[in-house]
Amino acid sequence: MATKITPFAISALLVVLSGFASAAPEGIASVYEDSFLVGTAIKSSDLRGNLPAKNSLPCSEFNALTAENAMKWQHIQPAPGQFNFAMADQLIALAQQCDARVIGHTLLWHQQTPAWVFEDEQGNPVSREVLLARLREHIHTLVGRYKGKVYGWDVVNEALNEDGSLRDTPWRRILGDDFYVHAFRFAKEADPEAQLYYNDFNM
Repeated sequence: MATKITPFAISALLVVLSGFASAAPEGIASVYEDSFLVGTAIKSSDLRGNLPAKNSLPCSEFNALTAENAMKWQHIQPAPGQFNFAMADQLIALAQQCDARVIGHTLLWHQQTPAWVFEDEQGNPVSREVLLARLREHIHTLVGRYKGKVYGWDVVNEALNEDGSLRDTPWRRILGDDFYVHAFRFAKEADPEAQLYYNDFNM
């Protein structure tokens, strides 16, 4: 015997199906928002053009964004006094669009830092005083620009060897073993409210 489908039955079925369609699953960040931030790194290529849509993966699944490379020294200040904030500004705009927090990365690292930072015009290592002044200017300019917009900063990155000893880098050779202390002090001066982190791997 054939079952008769009435207009009422069809309407009821559509209401049920529409209910399932509107009940989209929560993103990862929403599930854990009361416990911790869920973050992702944004590629430079995603910061050079139009911002990803509000319903794109960075917005739907994450509530903390960090730049893969856009805030590293070689991109922010490739030459003395020449600051380029284009991609970093885009990251801030993306975070505001996604209602996410920004974790700045990174202020002091031995890689992706231009050679000029450590050298004078003849290519010789600069003095401790010169390097400290350059580090302070860089951190105060970068952190100061985004004061109140960046939730936390990776101030020092990978300064340790895997056995826990200090890595031999130009920062350490010129400034001494307390090089990282100065970086944290300058960052604190530039934005007293931002969280400040040490970042490493394989520890």
